[in-house]
Amino acid sequence: MEQKKLWPHLANTDPDILLSIGTGVEQYATTNRRDQPGPKNEAGFRGFAMGLIRLASDTIQDGMDSEKMWDTFLKSVVTPSGDDGEKLRKYRRLNAKFEDVPKLDQVERMAEFQDCTRRNFADSADIRSVAATLIATLFYLEEEPVPEQKQSPNHREYKGN
Repeated sequence: MEQKKLWPHLANTDPDILLSIGTGVEQYATTNRRDQPGPKNEAGFRGFAMGLIRLASDTIQDGMDSEKMWDTFLKSVVTPSGDDGEKLRKYRRLNAKFEDVPKLDQVERMAEFQDCTRRNFADSADIRSVAATLIATLFYLEEEPVPEQKQSPNHREYKGN
């Protein structure tokens, strides 16, 4: 949507690259909170209120699930049929995987998470591919015709010595 607003003439084209950089994700996350057993529904107003709280909590969690949001975005850009391999190379997400996802206030463990991130991406084919694409986009030149210049009546060609 931003591309369409900023550059309307490019509204129906893909970018050279769209890079999403995450802040980290749990490496072995296999369960979804909705698949886990929850508390029994209670009858009456208390049960209704607890259901609303669970619904609000799930909605907030979904909004904060950046991997899910990225997957949703990618599905909106890439069609399920056809060869979208080239398109998939243009829409990229890099996200470090942690065994122990940090809490927001664990600043004392920042160096540990930085080291983990470096290990995640050391000698990474994804990083090399993204870097090559970013560098290539810097050198994209579009050929434009050179306008012919009219010579003035006083123009004399230099013949040298």
